[in-house]
Amino acid sequence: MTSEESEDEIKGKHWFNIQSFPQAHFDSSEIQIVGLNQYLVSGLFQLKGISKPLRIPLKMSYDHGGRSAQGRFILKRNDFGVGDGTWSATDTVADEVTVDYRFTLIP
Repeated sequence: MTSEESEDEIKGKHWFNIQSFPQAHFDSSEIQIVGLNQYLVSGLFQLKGISKPLRIPLKMSYDHGGRSAQGRFILKRNDFGVGDGTWSATDTVADEVTVDYRFTLIP
């Protein structure tokens, strides 16, 4: 499978189904301070129309007059129906997906 074919496949109905669900959403409900510039953000994450509670660690950085937020968390793709049918098996594609993020905040 070519890279282009793989990209088309992952956008399709068995994976992310971007025609029906073009966006994922996270609505925060609580932010806890857990250390210096470190927070734990709790909320509801929605992907493919499925909502699950999620707690995301967040670290704030201040540099060059700007701010950024970064962190890492793990999602279980089967919790959100990503890779359904024969693709739901975890022997070929792992269930746990590590998500690394970084946002630059502009004043």
